[in-house]
Amino acid sequence: MDPNAPALDPPDGIESNFDNPSNGNILVVSVLSISLAISSLFLLARGLAKGVYLKKFQVQDFVIVPAYIFFVAFSVYIYRIAATTGFFVHAWDIRFGDLAEFYHNFFYVTNFYLATMIFLKSAILLEWIRLFVPGKTRNAFFWTCNVVALLNALYYTANIIVENVSCTPKAYWWDKSLTGHCLNGTVLALTSATVNLAFDIIILILPQRVIWSLNMSTLRRFGVSIVFVIGLLAVILAAIRLSSSVTYIREADYTYNLAPQALLQTAEMTAGILVFTIPTIPKPFAHLMRRAGSSVEKLVTSRHTQNSGDGSGHFSSRKKSHASFEQPIEEQGLVMKLGRLKSRESKDSLAISHPSKHHPTKHPTTQLDSIL
Repeated sequence: MDPNAPALDPPDGIESNFDNPSNGNILVVSVLSISLAISSLFLLARGLAKGVYLKKFQVQDFVIVPAYIFFVAFSVYIYRIAATTGFFVHAWDIRFGDLAEFYHNFFYVTNFYLATMIFLKSAILLEWIRLFVPGKTRNAFFWTCNVVALLNALYYTANIIVENVSCTPKAYWWDKSLTGHCLNGTVLALTSATVNLAFDIIILILPQRVIWSLNMSTLRRFGVSIVFVIGLLAVILAAIRLSSSVTYIREADYTYNLAPQALLQTAEMTAGILVFTIPTIPKPFAHLMRRAGSSVEKLVTSRHTQNSGDGSGHFSSRKKSHASFEQPIEEQGLVMKLGRLKSRESKDSLAISHPSKHHPTKHPTTQLDSIL
């Protein structure tokens, strides 16, 4: 085929535009950049929370590292496509000779997405175990999460292998000018999208029974609700991707119809990272805010003491007796609020030290209670 010919014959009445075709590069690059920034920020926040506040890293904290690395690699090839052939560009606006570059980049996009799913979903399931399984308990939830994590890793590993051996020669995957053949791409695309949706649904449903059996405060329930709203979003994105895969298979304009796949994969990976990171962040953040409040209290108290010590005799006594009058209104209010907070914390400490016989202290049964 002529390398300068359009990759697909244009519809009647439409002429190919190779030099400046309409595209959606700004949309794709913006979504990817924002998603990458959000994912990086929340992973950093979780890392600080685990390292500084909880002072303990676990298996899932190491499993998420390759997931993030593969997500970054995925992003690199998305940027490469945007810088070359572009996104949301119709096949009749791309020369046949340029099609190999587009598919070659998408070959790596596909592989890095699948690799991310191996580690990301496994990390989420391991995090579910930490949050919802008390101590060294080995209950049905524990074993179910481990089995699903194993099946997830095996499936996506097999999917990567199939993608890499599906065409003979391998380069025929992206360069259709060669002589070769590939496995049925329709079956591969639909199977991948369907299994991906199934795993997302399982991960969303698994902890529901445990969550609603926990005795949590309204604040903690709100925190858990946020996590599962994001989890539901991941399921919705996976369902839309399945629908998009059907469109991709049915229509010949492959270069245009692969763009929504890239957007949905980006959003799905970002949602997964948020589901993984958010449960660990609230308690350390609240601890940081308390420490900041304590520092402010010390600063205000120190300033007040210094001002009170400037005079002597009855002037000093007068300043002390009228401190609340002479102190700026803003500082008075802050000290009063911090004083009440300190008093409340003292009462809570006393209650813990001397629990009532009729109201024994409740200890958290899961890590979720000690984090959110």
